[in-house]
Amino acid sequence: EFYVVNLHGDEYTRDELNQLLRTLAPDERPLSADVRLWMKGNEGVIDSVVFDSAFNAGKGSVEVELGDDTRSVELRFERIAQRAIIRVDLYFSGLLDLGVTIRRTAKVMVPFDYERLQDGCLEF
Repeated sequence: EFYVVNLHGDEYTRDELNQLLRTLAPDERPLSADVRLWMKGNEGVIDSVVFDSAFNAGKGSVEVELGDDTRSVELRFERIAQRAIIRVDLYFSGLLDLGVTIRRTAKVMVPFDYERLQDGCLEF
């Protein structure tokens, strides 16, 4: 499960999100409301990515796309409601069985390169 949370009291469309990002870095590299996740290491693939329609009912819409390499995912937010929590389910195969349940706080065990995302967020 991957969650995105809108902490604000306003609903945003894709264009509004992109405009907000342009004001943060108008002359630098283009920023986008798209979220891209890349697997780290060489083990495993992403079998499928599913927008959880039941959980997300009335909260927004996201186009999900599995990368051609089956090791990356792109989430394109079309709309997110105020204070909404959006969930996307990711299914993997070929990963090493660690014998433990992955908890949200155990990001070192999750097969995504979160440092790439963190570094991008902290560049300002």
